[in-house]
Amino acid sequence: MLLKVVRKLIMLLVVFIFSFSVVLTGCGGGTASSDKPVPTKGPDAGKEETGIAPFPLTGKANVPKSGKITATVWDFQKCPKEMGDMTNNVWTKWINENCPVDVKFVPITRWDESTLIRQKFASGTAPDYVFVYDSTLRASLYRDKMILRLNDLIEKNSTEYKKVVEPFWKNMMSVAATVEGDIFAFVRVEEPSLGAKCPTIRVDWLEKLGLEKPTTPEEFLEVCKAFTNNDPDGNGKDDTYGYNLAEPGPFFLEASYGIAEVGSKKWRPYIIEDGKLVIPWDRIKEFTGFMKQLYDAGVVDKDFVVDRDGSKATQDFLQGKLGIAQINNGFAADKEVTRTYLTNNPIAKQAPVPYLKTKFGQFKMGVGNNVGAVAVLNAKAKDPVAVMKYVDFCSTEKYARFVQLGVEGRHFEYKPNGRGIIRLNKELTTKEFDTISWEYRHNKHGILIKDVSNPMFTYDVKDPVERAMYLHTYETWKHVGIEQDAVDQPYPALPKELNTRESSAMKKARELIYKCVTTRSYSVDEFFKEIQNEWNKAGGPEIEKYYNDWYTKYKDRVLTKAELNKKGKLPELLPVEELEK
Repeated sequence: MLLKVVRKLIMLLVVFIFSFSVVLTGCGGGTASSDKPVPTKGPDAGKEETGIAPFPLTGKANVPKSGKITATVWDFQKCPKEMGDMTNNVWTKWINENCPVDVKFVPITRWDESTLIRQKFASGTAPDYVFVYDSTLRASLYRDKMILRLNDLIEKNSTEYKKVVEPFWKNMMSVAATVEGDIFAFVRVEEPSLGAKCPTIRVDWLEKLGLEKPTTPEEFLEVCKAFTNNDPDGNGKDDTYGYNLAEPGPFFLEASYGIAEVGSKKWRPYIIEDGKLVIPWDRIKEFTGFMKQLYDAGVVDKDFVVDRDGSKATQDFLQGKLGIAQINNGFAADKEVTRTYLTNNPIAKQAPVPYLKTKFGQFKMGVGNNVGAVAVLNAKAKDPVAVMKYVDFCSTEKYARFVQLGVEGRHFEYKPNGRGIIRLNKELTTKEFDTISWEYRHNKHGILIKDVSNPMFTYDVKDPVERAMYLHTYETWKHVGIEQDAVDQPYPALPKELNTRESSAMKKARELIYKCVTTRSYSVDEFFKEIQNEWNKAGGPEIEKYYNDWYTKYKDRVLTKAELNKKGKLPELLPVEELEK
């Protein structure tokens, strides 16, 4: 009996010792493995028991450090609380673990970019590296000596960045340098894409009414009449329109008539003809006359003038009331807009409308400048070379791929056919990737990751919404070609008096265009005479001479649409059926 008791005590003691040792191992044995970098390559590398690859953080610097800087990050208050904030989250930690300099992020809201950035520079609190998309603000900061000239810094201290931008030097100089050649902004280089967008048309309405997609202004007007008057949605109500003249609706028509710089605030409609910059008054007359025909025919919302931001036109489109629509962030441009539209209009079929053929020719949608200015270097930065190291780090394929796609096995996986990606773990990816990673892509170079930069990688064609977006993009890209030649970069700053005159004259020109369109008693001929008189009174010929002198002097540096259309080549897109294989 005593022997049995002793045996039980011994067994209990063994179990206790074993359990205690397991607890000790669990408490103390994890630190050594946690210091190791988590691999992200391979189907099973670094996966947790859940099968989801962990975010590749090591808790320490993975590269030698030499300096520290401050840098802006856009903050739209979208970062989930459990993820931290835009200055401290898994993405900023990854950057700091892998970047050769320590980066302290400073949040700025882009909603009031110009005001906030001006205030920070004026108060001396601007970060070292500052995102600035406003070209006028960039130019004024450089003029006021608040940001540095970058030529020598790039030449003497850059490795990766210089390697990326050198093949696109002229493109870069056109957006990030003065006419004298002083570089004052860092750029990003993307894959070439279309420089303009085209409207979308209700193909199902065309089929119902026995019509074809319009190719000329005359056909466009007739289709708009049918869409307005023949009850294409079949609800028995007079509640549809053919087209929207609220912006950006007119921009498509301007481009069809070969009028340059459509949609800009300043509106400089110069085209290049016989080696000179000229205002195409005859085209402006025809374009205005055609808008007047649309208005008089009642095929557009007659309150378009007060729809300043195009919000009513957008709602008309989303509710299925526009036969042909050119709206901000429109169909195939914005996923949520496309989703809402397809939900509201489940039987709708959409297709792009290429530029119309006019008496001035058949212009195409050209390839835009794939280089954009994104950031400047504060003149008060203590360590400009450290900033250059940060820019070099952001100019690597590793950085571009990571912020563009996320973590393989966690946020995405490559499709077996190599044509695109599949998003994983929707809830996690939405919270950790979709809402945060965008703001660390402003300075990545899409040109470094061509295999994932074109729309074949942007869209998951098994998703109904993204499939519709891809199909629309695929059809749109068929219409790429040569557009009207014009300057494709910012114009030089005019002397103060001429700048005031130009602003006044171009504002007046826009007012006269809309007056002609909406006033039945104001003829196109009267408009044509008055707009030229107003231009001449404002000193228009002197302004034209200033721009022509600039263009003639710097013609070898000025980037034109003809150059971009000749050199730019869009990535190849495959039919959706190929992507489904």
